[in-house]
Amino acid sequence: QMAMEARPGSAPAASELVVAVRRLGEGSRIDVRVPKDCKVFELKTALAEYVGRPELLSVKLLRKNSEPTKFRPHHTDDPGFSSLQDGDDLGPIRTVFVLKADTE
Repeated sequence: QMAMEARPGSAPAASELVVAVRRLGEGSRIDVRVPKDCKVFELKTALAEYVGRPELLSVKLLRKNSEPTKFRPHHTDDPGFSSLQDGDDLGPIRTVFVLKADTE
């Protein structure tokens, strides 16, 4: 399993958080630092810049339905995934999944 992180030698600032970006169906993962009040399109921008792949700006990001959201702060047994829209706040989401894209 591969893991990468933007600015790996420094701890996240109080105004930052680390979001794990995983490729759906694979074990690879990239940890990306973004501002705490980040929107989905800002996460895509940070991911594309970090891996040097501008085509990642147009990928679909997903979240697990069982993960907490801004409106439901607890885990559930809900199976499957939901698409994240570019203007959505990340809120408590700390893991997102990339659909049909190479993140390496």
